[in-house]
Amino acid sequence: MIINDIKRLAKNSLGFAIGTILTQAIGFFLLPIYTRYLTPADYGILSIASVVSSVLVIFLIFGQGGAIGRFYYDYHHDSTKLRDYLSTICLSVCLISFAICVILCLLGDSFFSIVLSDIPFNPYLILVIWSAFLGVPLNFALILLQVRERAHTYSVINVAKFLISTILIIFFVVMQREGALGSLKGQFVCSIIFFFVALSYLKKDITIKFDRNKFKESFYFGLPLIPHMLAGWITSLIDRLFLSWYWNLSIVGLYSLGYQIGSILSLITTAINFAWVPFFLSKATDEGEKAKHTFSILTTYYMALIGFIGVGIALFAKDVIHLMTVPAYYEASQVVPFIVLAFVLNGMYYMVVNQIFLLKKTKYLAITTFLGALINIGLNFLLIPEYGMIGAAAATAMTYLFTFIGVFLLSNRLFPIKYEYLRISKILFVGISVYAISLFLPEYDILCDIALRCLVILVYPTGLLLIHVFTDEEITQGKIYTGEIMRGRFKKKNV
Repeated sequence: MIINDIKRLAKNSLGFAIGTILTQAIGFFLLPIYTRYLTPADYGILSIASVVSSVLVIFLIFGQGGAIGRFYYDYHHDSTKLRDYLSTICLSVCLISFAICVILCLLGDSFFSIVLSDIPFNPYLILVIWSAFLGVPLNFALILLQVRERAHTYSVINVAKFLISTILIIFFVVMQREGALGSLKGQFVCSIIFFFVALSYLKKDITIKFDRNKFKESFYFGLPLIPHMLAGWITSLIDRLFLSWYWNLSIVGLYSLGYQIGSILSLITTAINFAWVPFFLSKATDEGEKAKHTFSILTTYYMALIGFIGVGIALFAKDVIHLMTVPAYYEASQVVPFIVLAFVLNGMYYMVVNQIFLLKKTKYLAITTFLGALINIGLNFLLIPEYGMIGAAAATAMTYLFTFIGVFLLSNRLFPIKYEYLRISKILFVGISVYAISLFLPEYDILCDIALRCLVILVYPTGLLLIHVFTDEEITQGKIYTGEIMRGRFKKKNV
């Protein structure tokens, strides 16, 4: 039954959400500290460091995170084959990535001094390089927890990482007054700690073993994911480099703050995707064509959810920024609506990309997403010199639109699913209408403004009901499921 699938996804999504949101939202939780102890230029340095770290992770892992997520389902019925596979991939990747980091530390100064002349290679970028390497085993451990649907353990590790990282960053930034360097130090020390945590989890899955055939098969699958992930990096982060070249680090800092607020939606969609990927792959493998109807219905529900969250973020972004930061950062709210739109499109992309992974056609995915990245570079080049951070945000939204359309056409050709286009169109119409209404709201003091926007956001679920997006049966099932959750909480409370 569809309700059982929803329960399974909801349970795992909630578990993954706790860990994913806290891990990726460290910067958001630290905004009151960052905006008071760091200048916009310091914040810009951290944003550029994040760019470097993200691209390093792509090349250090060689797409093997995605490979493990797919090949696990080929080997998990045979523990010996699975252990041989995991040993081959994890040990190979760690050895190769270590060698790359050593070479970067020896030769990287001359390269980075040209590309990032405003940021000293030593110690800033050296800390970034080794933090990225230390995160490789943890990346593999978290992927295994994801495919095994062990959301609780996944969350425990990430919550612990969040708390330790936050404490360390506060110590170096607030107590030691080391600015952007202090934040990087805190992240580095945290990476050391969780390097050993990851090894302790992986030791039961890894022995000293190398299987040449499994290595070739996995790398053949994973290597096309490098341009795919590089394309994702270009789309989400290269705009910071353009802003630093054409404007300054202060603009980078403002844009990064606005991007961070808008990308709250990405934290939600990523958590859901962590639950969706193993659900989709296992159900498609076991049920084949029969699973497509379930995928179609669940995609509609997913769109209604992310539409509601996206509209909410866009409505309250300005108030959140005013509450959490200081006046020097207030202009960051201008880019949030564009970034929210981008991540709504990215959330839609998550729903259609797994067909490509299922059929192991990653080379086609790499071509499509890399074309999107090239378009993003062109749009950044055209828009950023004239429009600054608004141009960067608009370029991001347009690129995500192209990428979604391209991947949707490809995946639906390989593994066609009859989506509920009419219902999804109604959801998008209601979401756009609610945001349009918010543009005409008068400005009050911040408390009255928040209260008024709370009333406006209620138009979204009301609109979905008025235009009959959901059937009476679905509404009834939703009430029953909500009642089950509430009764479960009440019983626990009275135990």
